[in-house]
Amino acid sequence: MSEPIPVPWRGSVLVPGLTVFLSNAAVMVVELVAGRVVSSFLGMSLYTWTAIIGAIMAGMTAGIFWVDG
Repeated sequence: MSEPIPVPWRGSVLVPGLTVFLSNAAVMVVELVAGRVVSSFLGMSLYTWTAIIGAIMAGMTAGIFWVDG
């Protein structure tokens, strides 16, 4: 009898790692787009980027708290 061909992503960290990588890349894209949109009104400054990153992190924290509650 022949043995089954092993699937590389079954039982490994490839799928969860790829999921985390892609979701973090999407969050970074949202931060950059928000920076471009907000900077047209408020200007490109440290305060603008700090507010955007703080809002993104607060949203992540609220989402984690809501899910794990």
